[in-house]
Amino acid sequence: MNSGEFRDRLETVDKSGKRLWVYADIVKGPWRLKRKLVAYLLVVVYLFIPWIEINSKPFLKFDFLNNTFWIFGNNIGFHQTPIILSVVMGTIFLILAITAIAGRAWCGWACPQSVFLEFIYRPIEALIEGYPGKRKKLDLQKCDENKILKKFIKYSAFIFFSFIIANTFVAYFVGGKNILNLMSTTPSENPMFFILMLIIFSGFMFNFSWFREQMCTIACPYGRFQSVLLDKNSKIIGYDSSRGEPRGKKSNGDCVDCHRCVQVCPTGIDIRNGLQLECISCAACIDACNIVMQKLNRKKNLIKYTTENELANIATNKTHVIRPLIYFLFSFSLYAFANYKIFIHPQVEITVLRKTTDPQIRNNQIVVNQLSFRLENESNDVSTVYIKSVESDTQIITGENPVALAPKEKRIIQVFAETSQSTFNHSSIKRNLSFEYNKTQNFVEVLLFPKEAP
Repeated sequence: MNSGEFRDRLETVDKSGKRLWVYADIVKGPWRLKRKLVAYLLVVVYLFIPWIEINSKPFLKFDFLNNTFWIFGNNIGFHQTPIILSVVMGTIFLILAITAIAGRAWCGWACPQSVFLEFIYRPIEALIEGYPGKRKKLDLQKCDENKILKKFIKYSAFIFFSFIIANTFVAYFVGGKNILNLMSTTPSENPMFFILMLIIFSGFMFNFSWFREQMCTIACPYGRFQSVLLDKNSKIIGYDSSRGEPRGKKSNGDCVDCHRCVQVCPTGIDIRNGLQLECISCAACIDACNIVMQKLNRKKNLIKYTTENELANIATNKTHVIRPLIYFLFSFSLYAFANYKIFIHPQVEITVLRKTTDPQIRNNQIVVNQLSFRLENESNDVSTVYIKSVESDTQIITGENPVALAPKEKRIIQVFAETSQSTFNHSSIKRNLSFEYNKTQNFVEVLLFPKEAP
């Protein structure tokens, strides 16, 4: 298919709709090396995060059973919607910014699908079954002892790594220590955990052993969003047709039509046909093409990271940075807000409820009013709250002061506010109440006496 020709189906599907299996080759080159370093760093981070603790608290944990998140050792309840929404929206804007600048860099460099498939599963497959031609021949031949042995070894390795990846994934929700305890028990002791693990493990196994590139080309919506997130100044993997065409071994173009760029593509596309939604910007085609160009003593980067404007020799408009800059500003602002709320939000949530009675006069000189406070301890530690009035002309009396709150405990306490009739003077009174707990002091202005006493 020539550059620019209309394509009405995926490269990995034939005219009848049958899937064409991708036997992607593993090419060596500088881009592959850079991706490998990034990939294995991400794998290490993924495997170790569930085990990291800060002050005996999880560094990162999504504890749905107890309706809470742990972020950097801080406990964030699910009801703290502003924090959660800020993190989610900040991430969305960050992805928009990265895509506007670097295209699908996330897909090729950091997405777990690409990292695990291209740097764990596919290398194992190549080690056991050989490179593309041998793998294809093995799949087509009848079952014999050699084929059965190789398939057994390959899928045993796949099962081993899928087991590790799946258990680590669950550890993000139950904690690293808990996952070891659960794994040491029999399925009959924790049937729900066993069923959940079986489902997640099966999903990873199915994805990385069979579904593979279809996750990127069919299931993942990000590839579809690409067309609206990119502009002509966004970085893409591009083929320089002005240099390469007409292609062929005896033509004047630099492209010798060797198809190495196609052979190494993990999604099976021909990058020479222009920007395509299946391209994940992994740069495998750049390494493959540069090796060929070097052997032929021709200029490298016939395929390269570029922009559509650069390929068309159109000068880059400096205003193209405005859109990603706006995305970055939104993302930074939302993350900053979430960070502020995470590190300064009070461990004890204090809510002043409605008064239970009208102000009363006692002994013709003391005005008394009763209120209800709801105290909620959002931490995993015991919190002791001491309540008092900042102004000396008002006294706060409770049946229990300080109030001890167990971890995650919610309590409603009755509070009596007293002041002199001369201070009250038949008018509403607001006072600042001090709530002291865990070396923290929180001030809340409360309408203690809302109307005239009888």
